[in-house]
Amino acid sequence: MHGPRQRRAMRLLLCQVCGGRPDHTEQGWLWLLKDESRYAGWPEGEITTHPPVCRLCGALSALLCTHLWQGAAVAVRVGKPIIDGVYGLPYAVSKPWMTPGKPTVILHGDPAMPWMLGHQVAASLTKVTITDLPTLRPEDLTDEVTDFLRKATAVDVARLLAKVGGIAALNR
Repeated sequence: MHGPRQRRAMRLLLCQVCGGRPDHTEQGWLWLLKDESRYAGWPEGEITTHPPVCRLCGALSALLCTHLWQGAAVAVRVGKPIIDGVYGLPYAVSKPWMTPGKPTVILHGDPAMPWMLGHQVAASLTKVTITDLPTLRPEDLTDEVTDFLRKATAVDVARLLAKVGGIAALNR
């Protein structure tokens, strides 16, 4: 994701795709995560660099984003996201140069923070509830969405059409 756009979306809790207001209910903001349920207690406390999403962008992303459909996508409601870290390259002081480490998240207050070349804002997700993935509805297929889909790849469109009921949905 584009660095400045990611930081703005995370700081202001905007949809990471369209930049609009993310879906929000009494349980919290809608986030899409890659399934990491093999870890005890997940998704509570998950640290992510991905901002929340609106319902429509969440539904499209779950269908079209390779990062989500190569692994299982999980939708969660986050009652309290805490912006508390930075993702980037930590540097170690070694003579005569500074040596970059592997990309990682460093939380605020970590003594390594001054040596971090940050790329994205990270948030800890708390008060998390797993919920159903958002789905596309026929009324979601506005002119803007159908124009996007007409430009998408055949594989993307085939996957989407299987979910929304065929080509007739695009020809309305």
